[in-house]
Parts: sequence; structure tokens; C-alpha cells
Amino acid sequence: MGGKTEREYGFTVRVGGRHSGINNRFNWDCYVVDGKLHYITPEECLQLQGFPADHYLAGSSSDRYRQVGNSVPTTVIREIGKSLISTGVFNLP
Repeated sequence: MGGKTEREYGFTVRVGGRHSGINNRFNWDCYVVDGKLHYITPEECLQLQGFPADHYLAGSSSDRYRQVGNSVPTTVIREIGKSLISTGVFNLP
């Protein structure tokens, strides 16, 4: 997805609040893109979490949103791992 948005980011990807409306404080999945409402898809949620484009989630749309919402961004895990290795927490040969 490309385009100009009125909001740069959402606060979280969560199950509650889905399709709650653009002005609702619980809204996380709707953006105004190029003047039109756009609800992010589970695949776009995966991209926001740093998963590769070919990552596959099984189940219904609600199941896929839940799986993404329960995940941890891969970029965060990568940086935590780098930090642990650089501090010597792990004695790697």
C-alpha cells in the first residue's frame, strides 16, 4: 500500500477495536489514505511487524489478526538478540 496518510502510525495491532471507526479512540486498523478510508489487512499487519512478505498465516481473518496481535515484531527480537550477544550473556564458542 502506498499513498499519503493523515496518521503516521497506529498504537497497537489488537483484536478489540477492529472496525471501530476512524475517530474512535480504540481504532487501530483504519487510516485515511489519499482521502479514502483504508482498513489494514492481516498481511499489512505482518509487514508492520517486520515479517517477510511471503509469511503465511492460516485461519479466518479474525484468527490471522489475532495471531499478528499476539506476535512480537521480528525487528525487536533481532535487536534484543544482538544486544544479548554483544554483552556476553551467551558464551558462544
